[in-house]
Amino acid sequence: MGKIPPEKVAELIADSGYTMLPTDKNLSPRTREMVDISNKIRKSFLQKGEAPKTTPDYYRAGKMLGRGAFGKVSMGMHKMSRKLVALKSINKEFMSNEK
Repeated sequence: MGKIPPEKVAELIADSGYTMLPTDKNLSPRTREMVDISNKIRKSFLQKGEAPKTTPDYYRAGKMLGRGAFGKVSMGMHKMSRKLVALKSINKEFMSNEK
């Protein structure tokens, strides 16, 4: 899928109509992840007509790139498109209504 944006990947999955079961014995664990995510995307398009909201389930976190005052930044990968991304995680202790 290379350089296709995640939104386009979601549309292609929704339009394909092809459904696989994540319980298929011949699938590797990573393929099962991709099948599970693609089924969620397809279900969202069928029910709402739009892509689902992005959640941490769509990404795999990797090596930490840096640390700051409020959290850290890690290298991540979008599970469907296999694109590398930066994931910023913020420490909830610093999150409050006042700040």
